[in-house]
Amino acid sequence: MKCILSKITQVALLLTTFNSLTAQTASISVTVQFVNDIPLENVEVVLLNGTETVKTTTDQQGNYAFDNIPVGASVSMSANYNTTGEVLNGNSTFDLVLTTQHILGTQRFEDGYQYFAMDINKSKSVTAFDLVLGRNLILGIITEYPNGNNWRFINTDVLEDFQPTEAFKIPTDFSDVYQLTVSDQGNEVNFTGIKVGDASGNAVAN
Repeated sequence: MKCILSKITQVALLLTTFNSLTAQTASISVTVQFVNDIPLENVEVVLLNGTETVKTTTDQQGNYAFDNIPVGASVSMSANYNTTGEVLNGNSTFDLVLTTQHILGTQRFEDGYQYFAMDINKSKSVTAFDLVLGRNLILGIITEYPNGNNWRFINTDVLEDFQPTEAFKIPTDFSDVYQLTVSDQGNEVNFTGIKVGDASGNAVAN
């Protein structure tokens, strides 16, 4: 009888240890910035963990932390910042000139920011149609961009490592949604805000 009780106790201890390990959680710290490391406040950050969706907004320093996320979980993260009445923020004919030069091949875009800013219809290619959309917005022919998206957010590491295809397009497997497997430490995710239609990067943040 004592032997049986001893075995039961050992099993109970093992289960307790297992549950403790499997219940381990961690935090994910998020920073959202514009070009030149300018923090973006009130950006909605969305975390999807299985069927659970958590939404929050960044503080004045462009920061937020998601707590109590299970270690080992595969989560998806994205950000949104569509401010009413600011669709023309940073958009000018100079951006159209830069885009025209890129399309004609006389002066290609120099960084990933410009590709994502001027891929207005999110076709993963900067074309004359994007030019038409930008021009129509500046002239007041249309009042918003497709899908109503004034901003888009790209993981900063992905943006810094961005390389266009040989045809100067955005790779077809690219997604604005960032995938992360949660570790027990060092979960830091940085997003760079990109103002749609602003190839020169001179939009006013916040």
